[in-house]
Amino acid sequence: MGGTFRTFLLQHSRTFIENACTLDGVLRIAMIGSLLTTKEKPKDIDILVTISEGVDINALAKLGRQLKGKCQTENAGADIFLCSEAGEYLGRTCGYKECHIRASCLGTQCHLGLRVCNDFEEVRLESDLIKNPVLVLWPSVEKWGEIPEDVEQVLLQ
Repeated sequence: MGGTFRTFLLQHSRTFIENACTLDGVLRIAMIGSLLTTKEKPKDIDILVTISEGVDINALAKLGRQLKGKCQTENAGADIFLCSEAGEYLGRTCGYKECHIRASCLGTQCHLGLRVCNDFEEVRLESDLIKNPVLVLWPSVEKWGEIPEDVEQVLLQ
């Protein structure tokens, strides 16, 4: 495995998780996607956050933008996927500070200025993945499969 690039992504994932778990309304944080494989150069970080209705989605989106900005310095990306307590996929945190200021926004109905991009035609998570992600990191660690060694070292210790 390409240690330095993966470690870079994992360390920034850890920072996001440490900050996001302090927000009221964040119920669970899980990692999904290619960073949980042995792929040497995953293209991005994929994090699944379960939220309640009272979450400060703008604060969560800001953390997501900060993570994405860090990743872009190494030509990588980051997506923060959102789901409800009931396991319903809600969309992703919006990558823009201001709603619809960019033509490249793929959200079809941003939630009243809240930073949720519901581009369901582009991305939709399977309900099984939402219910049983491979690695839950917060509020407690749950593993549903084999986890690469570097993930164990950086995120679980």
